[in-house]
Amino acid sequence: MNRTIERAAEARPDHLCLRDEERSLTYAEAWVAAGRFARGYRALGVSRQEPVLLMLDNHLDSTLAWLGLSFNASMESLVNTAYKGRYLAHLVNDSRARFAVIEEAYLDRVLAVGSDTLETVIVRPSKGSDVTVPALPQARRGPRIVPFGELEAHGAAGPEAVSAWDLLAILYTSGTTGLSKGAVLAHAAAFTTAEFTGRQTRDDIRYVVAPQFHVAGQWGGVYRALIPASTAYIASGFHATTFWDEVRDVGATTTQLVGTMPEFLMRQPPKPDDGDNPMRDVYMTPVTADVQQFRARFGVDVVTGFGSTEAGTILIDNDPDQVAPRRCGWAHPDVEVRLVDEHDREVAVGEVGEAVVRPKLPWTVMVRWHGLPARSAEAWRNGWLHSGDALRRDADGIYYFVDRVDDAIRRRGENVSSLEVELEVNSHEEVQESAAVAVPSEYSEDEIKVVVVRVEGSTLTEAELVLYLAERMPYFMVPRFVEFVEDMPRTPTQKIRKAELRAVGIGDAWDREAAGIEVSRRGVRTTG
Repeated sequence: MNRTIERAAEARPDHLCLRDEERSLTYAEAWVAAGRFARGYRALGVSRQEPVLLMLDNHLDSTLAWLGLSFNASMESLVNTAYKGRYLAHLVNDSRARFAVIEEAYLDRVLAVGSDTLETVIVRPSKGSDVTVPALPQARRGPRIVPFGELEAHGAAGPEAVSAWDLLAILYTSGTTGLSKGAVLAHAAAFTTAEFTGRQTRDDIRYVVAPQFHVAGQWGGVYRALIPASTAYIASGFHATTFWDEVRDVGATTTQLVGTMPEFLMRQPPKPDDGDNPMRDVYMTPVTADVQQFRARFGVDVVTGFGSTEAGTILIDNDPDQVAPRRCGWAHPDVEVRLVDEHDREVAVGEVGEAVVRPKLPWTVMVRWHGLPARSAEAWRNGWLHSGDALRRDADGIYYFVDRVDDAIRRRGENVSSLEVELEVNSHEEVQESAAVAVPSEYSEDEIKVVVVRVEGSTLTEAELVLYLAERMPYFMVPRFVEFVEDMPRTPTQKIRKAELRAVGIGDAWDREAAGIEVSRRGVRTTG
């Protein structure tokens, strides 16, 4: 990372590098600012290859905080700003970090953790406020509180020398089956993850709406812009109602949209000027169901890829005319990808298998799981990094996402993707969100249960939903059980905790067979 920024500062010192709502920096200025932060970390006692927690909002200071750590050859450990309680305590204590850089708004939460290792908390104050130290129980002495300004109070320093194999980050993945695990990644992994994330030229302006505590915001957003020495505009967050107005104001030409962002944009009332914007390329993961309508409405190209925190970007699809939901593209030339069964034997073309990865370039995927040697050995079984993702590959070498391995459903001899079930359920206009899980069947294998959040004011019944689905999907995919809920159990990163839904089992769910609705190869028959 350091050499990337150094080359950009040498080649384009006066070109706009970073900008947020309040200020901007050229490459020459960003180089100096990152050097100041590095010297500030050094003065506070942050050592080479030492992890530092970052719990910051989206702004230019957040960028300089992680660039300064890179310049100091230290490691970052990103903290989702929604974390609190046991989630936050687990990450702080598992990382064993001595230093943290946080927003003032999160100080109470961090101090409440009671970490035995956290010694210094560097606090970025809210606008117009002075940082104060909350009262702590007398039995516990808290860490020292340092104003954010101390990171900038020193002269600039050149970056520490780092190699591709020097460690850059411990990034925690919010698991849906247990506590988050920390992926230890080197500088080379950050570069390849960023470089593979969409198309970016030296004259582009990348609109960063994903949070920088996420790889999509930091490496896929800001770092992607730094590699060709272009410009990154750091938005405070994603706002569907004003997204295109902000794109026009900024002059943004590329962006990365993650999760449900594209769907929220499509749900906005159409406007005559929807397509009148400077955006050229949208890197979208995952691809929305109406992606070609998205392209036509907003006048943009959509490209995509597939990867993970631990594996980086391993599949790419830069063909906007062919991009489609669940289509992930081809293996990147620098990565070997295989699809294997539970015994690590490669499956035939067209069959579903777990994606395993082996990089051709060293240090470009996860080195290990932090503090988990047994889990690391399992992940790297037989010399390949196991992704936990189930995919299939066609005869042209194009990969398609099927499901997480743990989320696959086996019903009446058929493999069912929970994602495909959810896509159909979510297509109903009165459904806000759904999750499909396997539950025990009296006939062996699994039955399908869907847990559904309806839109506000909906009168949709379970029977109406099942009959709607029976018209649109293969008989063996139509859920037997339906449960309406107000909300889903979630991780702090808003992923649905399917493990909790599976643990409930059938519970009090509505049963279509008990209601007299039979769905078979012959069609739908009602007896109730």
